[in-house]
Amino acid sequence: MDSQVDHTTGLLTLREGLPLDLWCTAQVHEDLSSGFPLFPMLAHWNGGLRWQEIPLDDGAPEAFVVPCAPNLKLTAIPLLSNAPPYSPRRDQPHPGDNIGIFIEDTRTGNTVLYAPGLGKPDANILQWMCKADVLMVDGTVWHDDEMIRQKVGTKTGQAMGHLAQSGPGGMIEVLDSVPAKYKILIHINNTNPILNEDSDERAQLIQHGIDVAWDGMHIDLSEKL
Repeated sequence: MDSQVDHTTGLLTLREGLPLDLWCTAQVHEDLSSGFPLFPMLAHWNGGLRWQEIPLDDGAPEAFVVPCAPNLKLTAIPLLSNAPPYSPRRDQPHPGDNIGIFIEDTRTGNTVLYAPGLGKPDANILQWMCKADVLMVDGTVWHDDEMIRQKVGTKTGQAMGHLAQSGPGGMIEVLDSVPAKYKILIHINNTNPILNEDSDERAQLIQHGIDVAWDGMHIDLSEKL
């Protein structure tokens, strides 16, 4: 999805099971070969990571299939977000630094849009959101300045490449505008009050028909949604 630490550090714990195919964009491959050099580092374990480039085209994105999941057709959608601090494109993001994945089960036609790093919904991603039966989207922070308010950081959600849930133009407002059957927030920071099931913020999500992902959540695309 991107080259952020939170999304890639797990590759280090998989080192004893290498070699593995890693599907990512050219920009992510560049970051993981330089600023956060997982590709050269993990080459020391049984051949390391084998890069499989994710095709990305703003105009007419090309769907692809990962061999281990032949019934799932995947389409990469560029997101307006931000590159990680060790990227030369930090604060100057380019298409491919962050992507969402549109997933279609070719047996049933059920679809999911998975987008954990969604900083600013544009017309392109919104049209894909409108097509999806299930949305699993960025739920990092409730307030854009949440980490500053709680004195645990100095960056806003937007600076990190994440859209807050609350306020005009926030994720709640965006999700209200699309027809998906299931709307699920993922990638939730530990400062976000929606993690408290008894909070007013969680109650607001329920009123809007928005769920919060939990450990062990399963969505079966092989059955009718």
